[in-house]
Amino acid sequence: MIKKKYFDMIQAALDEAVASHDLPFRLMLEQVYYEFSVVNVPKDLANKYPDELSAIHDEVVGKFNFIDEENSTDTYRGMVIKGTHVRDLQFAVKKGYFTSGKEDERLLDEECEAIENGTFHSKDDERQYWREYIIPIPPPRKNAPSELYLTMAYEPYDQIKAGEKVTEFRRYTENWVKRILANPPKTIRFQRGYGGPGRPKPEQMVWTVKENGISLYELETRKSCDPWKLDAKGIMPDFIAIDLGRRLI
Repeated sequence: MIKKKYFDMIQAALDEAVASHDLPFRLMLEQVYYEFSVVNVPKDLANKYPDELSAIHDEVVGKFNFIDEENSTDTYRGMVIKGTHVRDLQFAVKKGYFTSGKEDERLLDEECEAIENGTFHSKDDERQYWREYIIPIPPPRKNAPSELYLTMAYEPYDQIKAGEKVTEFRRYTENWVKRILANPPKTIRFQRGYGGPGRPKPEQMVWTVKENGISLYELETRKSCDPWKLDAKGIMPDFIAIDLGRRLI
């Protein structure tokens, strides 16, 4: 555990920084184990005051030469906090400023066990907040093409060509939500690898997209749902799935 004198100094610095930023709450420091201490900032406050919390963490870390800057992390900095997660402002101290004992070993063992067992921020814990993990679909772009262009590695391209692969998956990210869901394609043009100087022109083929053939898909549960109706409660999508229809070219 961090020695009391230095733990109290970090807490006092936090109080001072909070006051200087005129925030209406207190950041309470907690001992973790060995050289680590942490402030768990609840989701609502973390999302309301993201920049202030970043500044406070940096100010406190830079205030004392006994703080280990490299290991004093700010989890989820720059991110929107979702589900059961909190923003962790972690402060670590250098050797000589903390003690090691059986309680430290016990707490570390408990955390490692929870991570190994999948009970440390497990996906099941997050399911009650599943809607927070759904990426909003932006408005359609004007004059957007009805054909989606995808460059493929050789193997999946050849599997689609042979009819062995009838669904194309793309990661469920803001980029692919914008490209696929904001303007649902009617056709997909696949290209086999990249071209370039000294290389033959890559082979291409065009396939239709099945009617109502675009869905959100979760790998763990194999659940899927309509992206616009969200008709599968509790789904936490990993992919956008596109069911292919017939080959045109």
